[in-house]
Amino acid sequence: MSIIKKPNFSEIFASEAKPGEMQEFPDILRGWGITQEQTAGKPPMEWFNAIQKRADEAILYLAQQGISEWSQNMDYPKDAVVKLNGLFYSSIKENKSKNPETSQSDWISLADALSLKNATLTQPGIVKLNSAIDSTSETMAATPKAVKEAYDAANTNSNGRLLNIQTFKSSGTYTSTKGTKKIHVKVWGAGGGGANSKLVTSGGMSGGGGGYAESFVNVPGSTVSIIVGVGGASVSSNILSPGGNGGSSSFGTLIKCDGGMGGAASKITGGAAVGGNIMNSPGQTGQGASALKLGGTGGAAFGSFGGLAHFSTHGDNGGFPGGGGAGASESEAGYSSGSGSGANGFVIVMEYT
Repeated sequence: MSIIKKPNFSEIFASEAKPGEMQEFPDILRGWGITQEQTAGKPPMEWFNAIQKRADEAILYLAQQGISEWSQNMDYPKDAVVKLNGLFYSSIKENKSKNPETSQSDWISLADALSLKNATLTQPGIVKLNSAIDSTSETMAATPKAVKEAYDAANTNSNGRLLNIQTFKSSGTYTSTKGTKKIHVKVWGAGGGGANSKLVTSGGMSGGGGGYAESFVNVPGSTVSIIVGVGGASVSSNILSPGGNGGSSSFGTLIKCDGGMGGAASKITGGAAVGGNIMNSPGQTGQGASALKLGGTGGAAFGSFGGLAHFSTHGDNGGFPGGGGAGASESEAGYSSGSGSGANGFVIVMEYT
């Protein structure tokens, strides 16, 4: 069925009938049967005009009202909708002559019928807005203002979510991951290499451990230059020589960790550490050779270890990162084994939102 277009309600049939062209229908309830008694079964034009005008006026009344007014003489089925004194009512059951304003067993106002309860976790309904970011309510809804404040607070919180971890075993450039607000930086200097004394009475001095420092700071920029120190060189067998010094490691200008000294005849120091706001741990000093011709044990770095000396073979390299190499040991026949090299430095950058 096609959609009926809206008629012109401003035109009522026979509303401009001339005098004598319209006559009130004599018996609405009897209908056209009245013509058998009054007009020999032939209804006149005047009656047709009156009936059609009555129908047009009823249609226009409904169009104007939208919802018809309650009538005391009307029979209403269940769920009928009427209005009375500006309020709308729905019938609870079939009724007649029951005033909606006073007969609550027959009618209910639409305001009450359509009213929503407060929302809960299991029931939809009305909720109150709340801009607090510390509320524990489960019946109120957060406003965009509260959401933004919570988002901003999360971004400035030092305990933000771990976003990424970048590690550097060689020098390079740190480029921050998008969204990084804070960084936890750990830096190790390189370990020093062990010495070879080539003396029958003594082994070689070990290398010192690299310094270590760590900090938790705001990301200093989109890029930061990183230097990773190279471990100090070892000394081959039967060569009298000190071990190589370990190289320094750094994170921009914020943190610098020196490498451990290479094994030599004098006291061997571990690398210094500066710039950490969590800790600055200098490397362990190199160990002196034993009178039993055993080389010294390498100085340890934080979280690592120094190399061990051996009679039958060259000394161990320092443990990564930053451990000092072991000194060379002497054999009974005066033959010296080689020393251990220092371990390279290391840089770790943990990124947080």
